[in-house]
Amino acid sequence: MRLTAAFTSLLCLFTLGIALPVEPLSETLRVPLERKYVPPHWQSAAHENYWPTHLDPSTSPTRLHLMQVHLLQITNKYMQTLAIFEANTGSPHPLAASLKAVEHSVTESVGTHQPGLLARSLDGGSKKKGSLLLTDDSKMLWQGSIEVGTPKQIFTVDIDTGSSDFLLPSVECDSSCNGHTRYDPSSSSTSLDLNKTFTITYGDGSNVQGGQYKDDVFLGGYKAKNQILGGATSYSSGFNISAYLPDGLLGLAWPSLSVYPAGPVFNTLINQNVIKDKIFGIALSSQPGKSELSIGGTNTAFYKQNTIVWMNIMSHGYWEVSMDSLGRNGKTVVGSAQAIVDSGTSLIIGGMGVVKVFYDGVVGAMSSDGGIWTVPCSTIDSIAPTLTFGSKDFAVSAATFNLGPVSQGSSDCIAGIAGSQGMGDYWIVGDVFMQNVYSIFDMGSGLVGFADLS
Repeated sequence: MRLTAAFTSLLCLFTLGIALPVEPLSETLRVPLERKYVPPHWQSAAHENYWPTHLDPSTSPTRLHLMQVHLLQITNKYMQTLAIFEANTGSPHPLAASLKAVEHSVTESVGTHQPGLLARSLDGGSKKKGSLLLTDDSKMLWQGSIEVGTPKQIFTVDIDTGSSDFLLPSVECDSSCNGHTRYDPSSSSTSLDLNKTFTITYGDGSNVQGGQYKDDVFLGGYKAKNQILGGATSYSSGFNISAYLPDGLLGLAWPSLSVYPAGPVFNTLINQNVIKDKIFGIALSSQPGKSELSIGGTNTAFYKQNTIVWMNIMSHGYWEVSMDSLGRNGKTVVGSAQAIVDSGTSLIIGGMGVVKVFYDGVVGAMSSDGGIWTVPCSTIDSIAPTLTFGSKDFAVSAATFNLGPVSQGSSDCIAGIAGSQGMGDYWIVGDVFMQNVYSIFDMGSGLVGFADLS
């Protein structure tokens, strides 16, 4: 039989000690995604399925405050990753100068001061430490499942194209990790303690710290052997189960943004020749069952294949591309600019000045101190923006641009474009935009693609 002959040949080769090349798989495997967030205390019955049962509605923050702290968290996330980029590459990212100029003032609107936000140091010794500073607040998250170790342990993780590290709570974590599934390296036969620690320090003095390990990681069924991950022995308040529902974080950006530093899980799959196509695709939708991360390819059922436009990335750090323009009602507000595509960001974020220009002339539009804009609910749907990439217009739907009333019974709604100090000519394009397109990330060619949804 043909199978017997093939098996005999293989047996002979292994007997002779000849190494066989690993044939990468061409199958696209999929990880379903689900949106999780801490809702405001007045969330309507229509959204009760999104309400975490462990939260007390009477003490939860308002939607406006949630968006303000989310915007602050994103601003400081970029201060953190920009510092990591410079430490790993030896060169500052062009966005760093703009954000550094305002590093002492971005937190004032929510009553927190965080000096030295860009500081980062590496200490020598038998246990190498990486330290960085960022803001630690709750945010809206897209989470999926991942498996680690032998036998496999299942975890939920925040899917984030704006960062690069893989972080889980360790079984040795204190009570700050209560409610999360914990990684137990001692129960995995493939785990290896690297005898290295990591520390992430936040502006309020709290931190996430722990040890680094190697273990087998399974993403969508693909195996990343000996993947480096962080096992936290303490979580800061922002990772508390009341504010952060996933167990950990899965970064999908480039290795230069890793604080460990180490290659992200997707890079490991590429380097180990596990996947044939060095591509992953993301579909985000408020409709159940319509959100997923596709590994090693795309899900063509989600988009129109003849509508894809491709953009070259600017560097191997963020998924950063050129945006042709941003406008509303057929009028260009912003010309050519750089845009970072970030699934870990809920908003579309630009500089304070240019965002103000976007809302100029909109009756009733107002800006909060934290950069969040509100617009009368009766008119907000009419100003949803259009973003142009690769000479193709992509309209943001009213449903994704309108983030809901400021407070219960309010006639003002929160808009999906926000301003942040120090952005310069850069924009961060989060899921207010990404829910309107199918996003393709090509690490083999250094490209980002957008396509119309089916």
